[in-house]
Amino acid sequence: MKNSIFFFFLFICTLQSFAQITQTLVFNTRPPAAVNTWDGRNDVLTLIVNNTSIQGTAPTRSTKINAKITDADGNIVGQTNKSIAPIKLIPNGSTTIRAAEVFDRNYFEYIGSYKNKINQTGRIPSGNYTFTIQLDSSAGNLALTQPITRSFLLAPIQLPILLIPVEGSSLPAEVAQSVITFRWTPLVPRPKENTKYRLQVFEVLEHQTPMQALRGNQPLLDKTVSNITQYIWNPQLIFKDSIPTKFIWTIQSMDIQNNIIVGEVPNGEGRSEAKTFMVVPANATERLGKRNNGL
Repeated sequence: MKNSIFFFFLFICTLQSFAQITQTLVFNTRPPAAVNTWDGRNDVLTLIVNNTSIQGTAPTRSTKINAKITDADGNIVGQTNKSIAPIKLIPNGSTTIRAAEVFDRNYFEYIGSYKNKINQTGRIPSGNYTFTIQLDSSAGNLALTQPITRSFLLAPIQLPILLIPVEGSSLPAEVAQSVITFRWTPLVPRPKENTKYRLQVFEVLEHQTPMQALRGNQPLLDKTVSNITQYIWNPQLIFKDSIPTKFIWTIQSMDIQNNIIVGEVPNGEGRSEAKTFMVVPANATERLGKRNNGL
């Protein structure tokens, strides 16, 4: 009886020794820095697994998907917590595993300073990284496949630069009360996915600094546009007859999921450096000219 059991297990092990699991990783080498969006992006990563056997039908394999990100110095950015990761059954033949299972953020843990940065911004800092994937046994203590690695780059992000109105410029009131045109540069590098730009304009009151107005006042204009770097405002405002009105404006950048995009020197809000401009009535322009001429 013991011999029968021994030969049965030997037979099973022999069959499994002829079974082979291979994997192909489709990975975007320039993924979005917002790493917490990867699990919903099959265009970022997809894993194709082939479970084959020379005997014909391969047995279903119980596995755990083990993912890891390392930086250019070999430090671990984050990795799958295999102790809590779910078991993935790999049947006979070819199986396509989508991003949500390959990189499930519910079971992916970030390490050290990277954990703090990602908790604060939702993004991996710019730099060169490596993504590694392999299938382990369901107990997590035996590798069933060779690891596959893919290098990827997260380029430094430059927030939009505000172009028009330029800093300190003066706009005639008779024009500005109907039309004010705002222009800015796009994000650099330009993301493949849609980018949203939130344009905000604030009036600077007489007792305020521009930054106090930006932080404390309600915006006169709060408009979000997608994939364009210009907006024409028709304010229909009534300006004071003889006193220039000062404004401050800025752009806040967001991704398609409305996550704020921060630059290399983040201010926590993804805002471009703000610019000020004035709207000047005609009689105020004359008075300013006389003052400058010493009259």
